[in-house]
Amino acid sequence: MEVKKRDAYLDIVKGIAIIAVVVGHCIQFGSGAEFMQGDFFYNDVFRFIYSWHMPLFMLVSGYLFSFSVRRHDWRALIISRFKQLVLPMLSWAILITIVLCTLGGGQRYICP
Repeated sequence: MEVKKRDAYLDIVKGIAIIAVVVGHCIQFGSGAEFMQGDFFYNDVFRFIYSWHMPLFMLVSGYLFSFSVRRHDWRALIISRFKQLVLPMLSWAILITIVLCTLGGGQRYICP
Protein backbone atom coordinates (compact mmCIF):
# COMPACT_ATOMS: atom_id res chain seq x y z
CA MET A 1 0.00 0.00 0.00
CA GLU A 2 1.37 3.36 -1.04
CA VAL A 3 1.54 6.09 1.60
CA LYS A 4 0.39 9.44 0.25
CA LYS A 5 2.23 12.59 1.25
CA ARG A 6 0.37 15.49 2.80
CA ASP A 7 -0.18 18.55 0.70
CA ALA A 8 1.90 21.26 2.39
CA TYR A 9 -0.07 23.98 0.60
CA LEU A 10 -3.31 22.91 2.31
CA ASP A 11 -1.56 22.82 5.69
CA ILE A 12 -0.30 26.36 5.14
CA VAL A 13 -3.77 27.58 4.11
CA LYS A 14 -5.35 25.92 7.16
CA GLY A 15 -2.65 27.41 9.40
CA ILE A 16 -3.31 30.92 8.08
CA ALA A 17 -7.05 30.44 8.63
CA ILE A 18 -6.48 29.18 12.19
CA ILE A 19 -4.28 32.18 13.00
CA ALA A 20 -6.96 34.48 11.55
CA VAL A 21 -9.58 32.88 13.81
CA VAL A 22 -7.39 33.37 16.88
CA VAL A 23 -6.69 37.02 16.01
CA GLY A 24 -10.39 37.63 15.32
CA HIS A 25 -11.40 36.11 18.63
CA CYS A 26 -8.74 38.11 20.46
CA ILE A 27 -10.18 41.29 18.96
CA GLN A 28 -13.71 40.22 19.84
CA PHE A 29 -13.15 38.83 23.33
CA GLY A 30 -9.77 40.33 24.27
CA SER A 31 -10.67 42.48 27.25
CA GLY A 32 -14.39 41.93 27.36
CA ALA A 33 -15.14 45.65 27.29
CA GLU A 34 -15.26 45.81 23.51
CA PHE A 35 -17.56 42.79 23.40
CA MET A 36 -20.04 44.33 25.80
CA GLN A 37 -20.12 47.58 23.84
CA GLY A 38 -20.05 45.93 20.42
CA ASP A 39 -17.14 48.18 19.33
CA PHE A 40 -15.27 45.29 17.73
CA PHE A 41 -17.71 45.37 14.80
CA TYR A 42 -16.11 48.64 13.72
CA ASN A 43 -12.56 47.27 13.86
CA ASP A 44 -11.31 47.02 10.27
CA VAL A 45 -9.05 44.02 11.01
CA PHE A 46 -11.95 42.16 12.62
CA ARG A 47 -14.24 42.86 9.66
CA PHE A 48 -11.55 41.84 7.17
CA ILE A 49 -10.80 38.55 8.96
CA TYR A 50 -14.47 37.65 9.38
CA SER A 51 -15.11 38.31 5.70
CA TRP A 52 -12.98 35.37 4.54
CA HIS A 53 -11.83 32.96 7.26
CA MET A 54 -14.98 30.80 7.52
CA PRO A 55 -15.51 30.57 3.75
CA LEU A 56 -11.88 29.48 3.51
CA PHE A 57 -12.44 26.70 6.06
CA MET A 58 -15.54 25.57 4.17
CA LEU A 59 -13.66 25.55 0.87
CA VAL A 60 -10.78 23.48 2.26
CA SER A 61 -13.17 21.14 4.10
CA GLY A 62 -15.27 20.57 0.99
CA TYR A 63 -12.17 19.92 -1.08
CA LEU A 64 -10.87 17.33 1.40
CA PHE A 65 -14.33 15.79 1.86
CA SER A 66 -14.54 15.19 -1.89
CA PHE A 67 -11.70 12.68 -1.57
CA SER A 68 -13.62 10.81 1.14
CA VAL A 69 -16.71 10.70 -1.06
CA ARG A 70 -14.70 9.15 -3.88
CA ARG A 71 -13.17 6.46 -1.66
CA HIS A 72 -16.21 5.40 0.38
CA ASP A 73 -19.87 4.78 -0.29
CA TRP A 74 -22.35 7.32 1.07
CA ARG A 75 -23.88 5.08 3.71
CA ALA A 76 -20.54 4.22 5.30
CA LEU A 77 -19.47 7.85 5.11
CA ILE A 78 -22.60 9.15 6.83
CA ILE A 79 -22.38 6.52 9.58
CA SER A 80 -18.71 7.31 10.10
CA ARG A 81 -19.31 11.08 10.33
CA PHE A 82 -22.24 10.52 12.68
CA LYS A 83 -20.03 8.50 15.02
CA GLN A 84 -17.19 11.03 14.80
CA LEU A 85 -19.22 14.23 15.14
CA VAL A 86 -22.80 13.81 16.34
CA LEU A 87 -22.30 11.22 19.09
CA PRO A 88 -19.55 13.17 20.89
CA MET A 89 -21.53 16.41 20.53
CA LEU A 90 -24.66 14.84 22.03
CA SER A 91 -22.66 13.16 24.78
CA TRP A 92 -21.04 16.43 25.83
CA ALA A 93 -24.35 18.30 25.62
CA ILE A 94 -25.98 15.78 27.95
CA LEU A 95 -23.02 15.85 30.35
CA ILE A 96 -22.94 19.66 30.45
CA THR A 97 -26.71 19.79 31.01
CA ILE A 98 -26.43 17.36 33.92
CA VAL A 99 -23.55 19.32 35.48
CA LEU A 100 -25.30 22.69 35.06
CA CYS A 101 -28.57 21.41 36.50
CA THR A 102 -26.77 19.73 39.39
CA LEU A 103 -24.72 22.82 40.24
CA GLY A 104 -27.62 25.20 39.62
CA GLY A 105 -25.97 27.10 36.76
CA GLY A 106 -28.59 26.43 34.10
CA GLN A 107 -31.73 27.18 36.04
CA ARG A 108 -33.15 29.81 33.68
CA TYR A 109 -32.43 28.05 30.40
CA ILE A 110 -32.24 24.26 30.52
CA CYS A 111 -33.27 22.83 33.86
CA PRO A 112 -36.90 22.01 34.61
